[in-house]
Amino acid sequence: MLAYLKSAIGIATLLTIAALTAWGMRVDSLRGGYKAKLEAVVLAVVDIGEPKPSFDKLPDTVHKIDGDRKALRKERDDALAVVDLQSSSITKLEQEGIEAAERAAANRKLFEETKRQRDAWIQRARAAETRTERLSAEEELRECEAVLDSLRLRGF
Repeated sequence: MLAYLKSAIGIATLLTIAALTAWGMRVDSLRGGYKAKLEAVVLAVVDIGEPKPSFDKLPDTVHKIDGDRKALRKERDDALAVVDLQSSSITKLEQEGIEAAERAAANRKLFEETKRQRDAWIQRARAAETRTERLSAEEELRECEAVLDSLRLRGF
């Protein structure tokens, strides 16, 4: 029975050693995998221009990079908002320019038509045979001059 007990203890010891060896190999494999991943992160940090951090400083470096990224994105978004505002202002000013050109063309047309009518009334006043016709033509002339004066005050 003692031999049987010795062989059972030996087998249990071998199984325990095998299990501990397998567990140790698994832990070593996991440690190697995690270390490789951490080294890849360190290389990526170095590739973006940061100084090479140690493994214990890596979380702080990553947080700093994330903060910088967020700040730069905010600057980009702010710049895009300014560009959008400027674009809408340019579009609005362009539309106002078109409307002003249309008003100016209408005012020029009115100005020319009023000048033509004024000249016609001047000719009628000169050609008038009676005092009433001349006074009527001069009254119309004064009205044409008032319209022209108001147009001149607005920039014509």
